[in-house]
Amino acid sequence: MTQNDHKTSLYLTKKGNYFIEGWGGPASMWSVGCGQNSWAGGSGLRVISKEVAQHYAEQAELLPEEMLEAGFAVEEG
Repeated sequence: MTQNDHKTSLYLTKKGNYFIEGWGGPASMWSVGCGQNSWAGGSGLRVISKEVAQHYAEQAELLPEEMLEAGFAVEEG
């Protein structure tokens, strides 16, 4: 695992709210501060907006069926 590697999963609740959950190295989005100018790997859960969730889904290159299942519109063509 490199310092910026991470494993992040996107979820949609029954009430239509989005969140991400994951873990990663000290240079990843999940890093945590541990002293002055020092970082360690970490993990967590974050509530996110539908727009941010769609961005994550697009970056992950989900299939059209997966995009629909996650509640996002899919443009043809």
